[in-house]
Amino acid sequence: MSTAITALNTSANVDAERREARNSRRRAKRRAEARQCKARHAAFELCAWGAWNGDRPRATAADVARRANAMYGAYLKGDDITAQGGVDALAWAISL
Repeated sequence: MSTAITALNTSANVDAERREARNSRRRAKRRAEARQCKARHAAFELCAWGAWNGDRPRATAADVARRANAMYGAYLKGDDITAQGGVDALAWAISL
């Protein structure tokens, strides 16, 4: 009987581990999408209200990252937006 209980506990542990891994992946994806949304907002602000050089905004990817981190620093909780995120967000904002 203890073997059956051990097998059930092992099965429950495996299910719990799978569920936790799946939830961890989902949380990571949601956090990445939230960071991207915040970076896009900062890029849009810089492009809409910032200075331009001809047909290109003066804002750089570092400016976008700095602005997004300033705007949303309390929400990001140390998971700051990087310059690479700024590049993607700036390209998105310019394409509008």
